[in-house]
Amino acid sequence: MSELSQTEMIARYLQGELDAKDLEQFNARLATDDAFKREVELQRTIIKNITRAGRHALRSQLKQYHQQIIHETEATSSQDISGEATVRGRSFKNRSRPATRKRALLMAACVVIALTAIGLGYYAYLSPERIFNDEFKPYAIRTTRGSSAPADIVSLYRDHDYNHYLSAYQAREVKSLQEIFLAGNVYLIKADAARAIQCFRQVMIENEKRAAEDQRYYEDSEYFLALAYLQNNEPDKAEILFRKIMAAPQHPYNHEVGNGLLWKISVVRFKLGVND
Repeated sequence: MSELSQTEMIARYLQGELDAKDLEQFNARLATDDAFKREVELQRTIIKNITRAGRHALRSQLKQYHQQIIHETEATSSQDISGEATVRGRSFKNRSRPATRKRALLMAACVVIALTAIGLGYYAYLSPERIFNDEFKPYAIRTTRGSSAPADIVSLYRDHDYNHYLSAYQAREVKSLQEIFLAGNVYLIKADAARAIQCFRQVMIENEKRAAEDQRYYEDSEYFLALAYLQNNEPDKAEILFRKIMAAPQHPYNHEVGNGLLWKISVVRFKLGVND
């Protein structure tokens, strides 16, 4: 990994600014180093809390100004119900109320501008690639699930030896569904979205030829294909799959998809001019 401090590297990762090589090494470490993973999640939480606290502070300030304006207006009204004041025998219209309103409008405008700046900053930050970086976690092998893939090639993936995995994968004339699916994950790690999409679509197509009870990695491929579309800058295709997953409570990746994710995808679709 390049010569940045761990804190700087995590910050760049959270901002989606790592290049492909650093991102590959970062994800590999994230998958194997629990302490590093906790540090990344801590910094992610800190950023979210700072943003939330900033918005809360701005709203509280606006409420405070509003209450102050009401108090001053009531005080002015009690001093002179007629709206006039007498000084040395001369009558003057009470001018404090327009001044108070002017200040209120100014304060409200400042708060609106600040909130808008936060929104615009987040709007500028969002991109399909950054959403992908936030959501993608390489598939973790837990069970064989009836796999026909040789144990040695699977162990290469499990050990995060991705270069050798691809070499072994590409050398095989006949590839199992598990091998194809894992290759798709490796291509995502290496930021090769086009090949990842081919792998996940191939797994889904092959599964459609099988009986339901004999399907392997179909739902996994569906979820990771959606992520691959994000990495490939195709948020419209990603959204279709994510909505399908969200609408299926029994889908194993249903808990990974929420309204927040769909909202972010809608934002980037608007930015890119990709609409229905």
